[in-house]
Amino acid sequence: MNQGFVLATVLLMAALLASSAILLYAMATTDVQIAHNVRLHTRAKNTAASGLEHFKSLGLHYEDLEQMEENQGEEFLVLEGFTAAEDRYRVTVVLSEDEVFYVYSTGTHERGGQVVASAQLAASFQSLWLQK
Repeated sequence: MNQGFVLATVLLMAALLASSAILLYAMATTDVQIAHNVRLHTRAKNTAASGLEHFKSLGLHYEDLEQMEENQGEEFLVLEGFTAAEDRYRVTVVLSEDEVFYVYSTGTHERGGQVVASAQLAASFQSLWLQK
């Protein structure tokens, strides 16, 4: 009877050890996947920020954008670019009243021709004219 108790105890401990190992493996792989997704999203967000900075460097005013808007509709594409082979940005603008315009920069990270991560940043601008 003593041997049966020892066998049952050993089997129970082995099952407990195996389930702990499986749980630790699952947690480790999930953490790696989460870290990978966060890295891809951060990369897409940084690409969107690059697109917004590129737009700001152009120094476009409301009047410039009005001319570009003709025949394009309410939201129109201003520029597209890339920061790396897989990282692209697309900047669109929506004109509003009082010379206010809204700029949307969408950054994407692609792999194999498919978008695997994307992020969008938005900013509002207003053209002001100073009289001397």
